[in-house]
Formats: sequence, structure tokens, C-alpha cells
Amino acid sequence: MVVRTALREFAFNARRRGDTPPEIDSILRWVERNCLTMAAWEDPSRVDAVLRAVSSRLDGSVTAASTIKRSRRVLDRMLEHAVKQNVLRTKPLPKGRGTTPKTSLAVDKRSLINRSQAAGLLGWVRRRPRGGARLHAFFATMYWAGPRPEEVVAMYVMDARLPPADAGDQMG
Repeated sequence: MVVRTALREFAFNARRRGDTPPEIDSILRWVERNCLTMAAWEDPSRVDAVLRAVSSRLDGSVTAASTIKRSRRVLDRMLEHAVKQNVLRTKPLPKGRGTTPKTSLAVDKRSLINRSQAAGLLGWVRRRPRGGARLHAFFATMYWAGPRPEEVVAMYVMDARLPPADAGDQMG
């Protein structure tokens, strides 16, 4: 955590780079000594090791396909910038089909909340002292009708058409 803060606040912040405290300066010197140079990207075995690391968690299990895809995209943009700055000659990441895992846009129904969970959550929100009723309406609309948050914010009372109380299907 201290290393991340040192990098974010001082190494990657051009305005504060010159006024680093001594303890942060020692951390940044340690990072510099223990990090590989950009020339390491020209070694295919190191590139493969990075891609394996991106696709696995610390415990060795496989990371979600969407996480792998996002991490590879970040790597690709970083390496593209390095090529533009003439730090690297070419982007070393493999190209073509099969290099990134396939992802699905389908929602896993097991991750959705059921009616009793939604009722409990909405009841808790409604009991909040500040804005509870307003937030209850917001989240209830999202749960029952399924619009995106920005669509709920743009709704007016006259836009809502509620089903009759005796209707079998109360959704949407």
C-alpha cells in the first residue's frame, strides 16, 4: 500500500516529483532497483510471463475472462504509448484470434437478488432518515421496471404506468 501511494502521489505526479520526503524517496529508489527496464518487453518469455500473471490470481486460480480482457487492453495501451514515445520498437503482445478469452454479456441469474432480498433492501433504504423515501422510489423503480439509473433520474411521475394491484404480474 505504501509503494502504491508513493508511486501515485510522487513518481507519477509530475508536480510533486521534486519534493518527495526522504522515506518516500527510499521507497521509489527501491522500486527503481527492483523493476525491469522496458527492454524486458523485447524478450518473448517475459511477455508470456506477464500475460500468465494477468490471467491468474495470487492464489494461482484463473481470473475472470472480463478481467483478463481489461488488463490486456491496459497493457496494450501502455505498450502503444511506449512505441509512440520511441521507448519500444514494436508492441510485443501477440495478435490475432484466440489471444484473449471470450466473454459473455449475459447476466448470471444466480447473481440477481430475489423478491424477499429486494423487499428487505428496499425497506432498509426507506427507513434511512435522510432521503430514504426518495431513494426507495429510485431503487424500487430500478428493481421492478429494470431501467438504467440515468433513465430513472430522468423519469417524471406521469411517465410511470403501474399495473393494477390485483394483476398477477407486477414486474415492469
